[in-house]
Amino acid sequence: MKSKWFVLLLVVFSFGPQAQAFEQIEANLKYPVGMGLTASGYTPALGFGASIYFSPLLDPAVPNYLSVGYQTYKINADGTSSLKMIPVIASFEIVGKAFSDFNTTFAVGAGLAASYVSVVSQTSYNWSTYFVTQIKPGFDWMVSDGISLVGHTPITMFISKVFMSSMDFDLGVKFKL
Repeated sequence: MKSKWFVLLLVVFSFGPQAQAFEQIEANLKYPVGMGLTASGYTPALGFGASIYFSPLLDPAVPNYLSVGYQTYKINADGTSSLKMIPVIASFEIVGKAFSDFNTTFAVGAGLAASYVSVVSQTSYNWSTYFVTQIKPGFDWMVSDGISLVGHTPITMFISKVFMSSMDFDLGVKFKL
């Protein structure tokens, strides 16, 4: 069932009427912090993410993008193991103008995530899948023509048999193509 939703999101973003052109690319470093029960069993570690902005599907003022991340958490009960999560999220973003070169952003997205527990001496992995929802407030500071510094604090909910949530702190760069 989850794969059907992912395929539907991928089709909408890939084959929509105006979604063929890439407009921007964003790359960032992430520091995911677990919330709720997630926070008690895991210690966050540095991760990264990338987003590809497509030509707007709804309105030119509402950008849409597909993001892929890599988040890792060290498992507190075992000092050598870690939980690796790879979310793939399709999002729509609302941009607000604060100053001439500084914008606020707010995005809403949904997608899928895969996770596995990495153990140093283990050669096989047990993968888990999640349905993912995300709200992503942030800022976009244009430093020159076509280059922006971006920062976000996305709140991500991983929904499966076990519910997890995290709040990331990320900083990055966005380039216009």
